[in-house]
Amino acid sequence: MVFARVDQGGNRMSSPRERAEAAASRAAEDIVLPNQNPRSGGMGHSVTFNRSMRDAAAKKEFEKQESSPTSSATALADYYLAEHKREQAQAKANEAQHLAEQKHRAKEQERIRAHNLKVKLLEIFYEQTGATPAEIARVETLIRQNHPESFGNVDVHKVLLLELRSLLG
Repeated sequence: MVFARVDQGGNRMSSPRERAEAAASRAAEDIVLPNQNPRSGGMGHSVTFNRSMRDAAAKKEFEKQESSPTSSATALADYYLAEHKREQAQAKANEAQHLAEQKHRAKEQERIRAHNLKVKLLEIFYEQTGATPAEIARVETLIRQNHPESFGNVDVHKVLLLELRSLLG
């Protein structure tokens, strides 16, 4: 295929661009396509494409960009991978914090249950022994002052109540 203009005198005139396009066209492979016209008997013919320098340069640039390890697609994939890992780390940290809070709440609830159980046992003990409110207040005050770690222990309260009653008589 010829890429040259012809002036009125029949002389060929070509610009540098036309010469470069012609060279690119000659360098490209010709593609054989079957003839789509059913009357021609289905014979194939050679088809050449007019490729401009810009198209060839754009194709080379695209291939170079796709083959380079720092292509924009790779950078984008790396960005989203880092974002995904950051989100996973954040979710893991949130889950660990949630589990720690659950454990803390469970310990606090167990402590409250143990305290409530001690209070109920003391109420039952004082009711069975017939202790007056003044005796209960005096026993609890003495235990809190002298043995605070034993407060709520029914046996310690029982011993102190009996001692107090024997002293007061």
